[in-house]
Amino acid sequence: MCGETVAHAAFYGSGGGGGGTTPNFAQTPGATGPLQSVCNVIGLVNNILFWFSTLFWIFAGIFVFYAAFLYLTARGDENQVSKAHHQLIWAVVAIAIALLAGGLPYLVFTFLQGY
Repeated sequence: MCGETVAHAAFYGSGGGGGGTTPNFAQTPGATGPLQSVCNVIGLVNNILFWFSTLFWIFAGIFVFYAAFLYLTARGDENQVSKAHHQLIWAVVAIAIALLAGGLPYLVFTFLQGY
């Protein structure tokens, strides 16, 4: 995919027959820096989303354990039970964000392919 054109890489995916020729915007002659091609940008976005997903999974696990600790130590205190309930809701939100961050590249790729 790294040698393909921008249009082919973004809209047709790798290995697909896009047909015809398209201008090659993937690499700018004389460009310097870490992002010299479309593949570098796509790889960077995938790495960022992977690390966001990993961090949210870690935080979700911590939130679930903290909510369980609050439930166990509540001893009938409604305020602490409510706090544990809200903590568990935030853990579910963190899990949802982690799932979205992990699946977002595939979702965007399939959307751009038209499937």
